[in-house]
Amino acid sequence: MKEPINEVSKKILDLVAEKGDVTLFELEQSLDVSYNLIFLAIDSMVTNNQIHLSFSTP
Repeated sequence: MKEPINEVSKKILDLVAEKGDVTLFELEQSLDVSYNLIFLAIDSMVTNNQIHLSFSTP
């Protein structure tokens, strides 16, 4: 299970490097993976201090 999470993490990091910041909606549109896998990848990267997760209000 680690390999799919690592692959999605790399794709997320690439998107963040390209755009500066990415919304969850943009991740859903850009990645062809399950919603759960996106969250597992985000959780893994936050735990390893690879990304900072922030919430914004509309």
